[in-house]
Amino acid sequence: MKNVFIYLSGTIRKSHDKDCLSEWTPTHLETIRDLFKNEVIHPNFLNPATRSDDLSDEFSLFGRDLLQVYLSDFVLVDMREKRGIGVGYEIAFANFKNIPVVSWAEQHSHYRPHLCEVLGQKLTNWTHPFVSQTSQFLAGTLVEAVEFMAHSCNFNKKPIQSTDYPLRAIQHYLKTQLEKDTEMRQCIENYKKLTETVKEILMIPVVG
Repeated sequence: MKNVFIYLSGTIRKSHDKDCLSEWTPTHLETIRDLFKNEVIHPNFLNPATRSDDLSDEFSLFGRDLLQVYLSDFVLVDMREKRGIGVGYEIAFANFKNIPVVSWAEQHSHYRPHLCEVLGQKLTNWTHPFVSQTSQFLAGTLVEAVEFMAHSCNFNKKPIQSTDYPLRAIQHYLKTQLEKDTEMRQCIENYKKLTETVKEILMIPVVG
C-alpha cells in the first residue's frame, strides 16, 4: 500500500465572508477515499482547515500552510467558485516546488465560463489563464481529479512545469502578441529602460 499526501486548497470560511462559497466537506473526503479503494494507494489529507495552532501568529500561519503544500504529493484545488490570494500563492508555491496541481473546475463555472467578455473581447469556452497554465490537470469533476491522481500514467497529459515556465510565457507573448498589443508596445517603445529589459528577456535561454 502506497501512501499519497494530498493538500486540500480552497476556501476556509471566515466570519467577514459575505458569500456562501464552496468548500471541502467530509463528504468530499469520503468520496476521494472511496474512489481510491480499488487502487494500491491510500490517500492522506493535509488540510489547512484542520488545526489547533494560534491563528493570530500570521507568519506561523503562512508557514504552516506552505509546509503542508511542501509535504504533499498533489495539491488538489477546489476552483468551482472564485478564490482568494491564499489559493493563488499555494498554487504558485506548488509549481515552484514541482508538486502537481490538480484543479477541480467544472465547465461553465467561475473560471471556465462558456461565454464571457474580457476587456471587450467575446470569448467562448474560456479558462482563466492563471488556472489553465498553473494546473497540471484541469478536472471537470471530483472523479476526474481523483482518477488523475490515482493513475500515474496520466501524468503525461501535461508535464510538470520547470521554473522557466513563467519566462517562457513572457517570451511567447513578446514574440506572438506584442506587435498587435498597441498599448503595451507603445509603453515599451517610449521608455528606453523597458525596451532594453525586453531585449534582455528575449536573450535568456529557457528550458522546455
